[in-house]
Amino acid sequence: MRKPIPSLAATLAGLVLAGAAGAAEDGSLAAANPFLARTVDTPVHLAHAILVKAIPDRDATITDVPEEVLLTFNEGVGNDFLALAVVDGEGKRVDNHDAKLDFTDRSKLRTSVSKLTPGRYMVRYRVLSADGHVVSGKYFFQVQTP
Repeated sequence: MRKPIPSLAATLAGLVLAGAAGAAEDGSLAAANPFLARTVDTPVHLAHAILVKAIPDRDATITDVPEEVLLTFNEGVGNDFLALAVVDGEGKRVDNHDAKLDFTDRSKLRTSVSKLTPGRYMVRYRVLSADGHVVSGKYFFQVQTP
């Protein structure tokens, strides 16, 4: 379970108290030692999901026609708001409307595609980051005759 992130004021108060604990014997306060500062236990997921790998890759020109499009994000993503579409140059969807997250690795999103002919394709995606924000994007790739 995640611990809440303490406010800046609470963190600074903790640092002041840590410094005050080092009072000199004559009652005056010694300067706070920065090496004694308390650490803040923050959640691992503080940023939006980022697309780190795509098959086919962004702006790639390929001759081997894939059977699916596979996107990999830097973190696991949620099922809510999930979307993945592959669109040809005429605006027609060529994916099989079966976008799904990998069962064992929720950072991988995939959809199968029908037989792709030579041309330019756009991949559009939308996922829910672990931090609760919806992330969307698009990229293009090109299929050429071998």
